[in-house]
Amino acid sequence: MGRTIPAYSIQLEILEKRLGSFRRGLRKEDQDILDDILRWGKSQVQSGALASCPNPSDPVFFSALIELKRDLNLQGRLLEELRGHPKPEKSAAPHTDQPGLQTPPHADLLKDQLKEEIKDELREEMRQELEEEFKTALQREVRKAIQEAASGDYDFF
Repeated sequence: MGRTIPAYSIQLEILEKRLGSFRRGLRKEDQDILDDILRWGKSQVQSGALASCPNPSDPVFFSALIELKRDLNLQGRLLEELRGHPKPEKSAAPHTDQPGLQTPPHADLLKDQLKEEIKDELREEMRQELEEEFKTALQREVRKAIQEAASGDYDFF
C-alpha cells in the first residue's frame, strides 16, 4: 500500500502555488508577511511531516502561531527588562539560538519601537510624579503661610 497523503514538503509547494494569486493581490508589505508565514511553515518540516495532515495549511498556521508567540514572549521579556523587572524564561532557548533559524527581520525594529515607547512612558510618569511633588510642596507652603498668618507669627515687613 502506498501513501494516501503526499509528503509535507510537496504539500507546502502545492499550497504556495495555490496561494500565488492571493499573494499577488496583497500589498507588498503583506506579501512579505505571507512569505514569512510560509517560511515559518517550512522551518517546521519535521513536525508537519509527523502530523500527516491532509490539509498542509494547518501545520503552517500552527508554525506561524508558534513564531508569533515566541516573538511576543521575547517582547514581553524585553519590556520587563527595560522596566527593571526581568522575568525568568519559561520557554526553550530563544529563536536565534536554534541552528538554521534566524530572528525575523522586524524584531530589531520592534525592539527599538518598544524601547522608545517605554522611554516615553517613563518620561510621562516622571513628569507626573514631579508635578504631584510640586503641588504637594506648594500646598504645604501655602498651609504653612496661612497658619503663620492666622497665629500672628507672620512678618509682612
